[in-house]
Amino acid sequence: NLDRAVMAFAGIMVLVSVLLAYTLSPLWMWLTVFVGLNLFQASLTGFCPAAWLFKLLGVPAGQHFKKAMAMKTLITAAMLSALAACAP
Repeated sequence: NLDRAVMAFAGIMVLVSVLLAYTLSPLWMWLTVFVGLNLFQASLTGFCPAAWLFKLLGVPAGQHFKKAMAMKTLITAAMLSALAACAP
């Protein structure tokens, strides 16, 4: 499912970047930093580019991403209603 695909992809990217940093150049550690920052932002926003890509490729959604999308919809609706209440 999508949850496992995203976790596997992130893990593979970290391992590949460490291997490349060890064998080619320490600058490859920036890929590890990018993956970590992306995981962190996905935990805050519920948006994960890898999940989006896997979903386009037909990977079925897992429990986490179903819940994240439902929560994102609720937050968006609450923000829109708050903005509508503040409008003159």
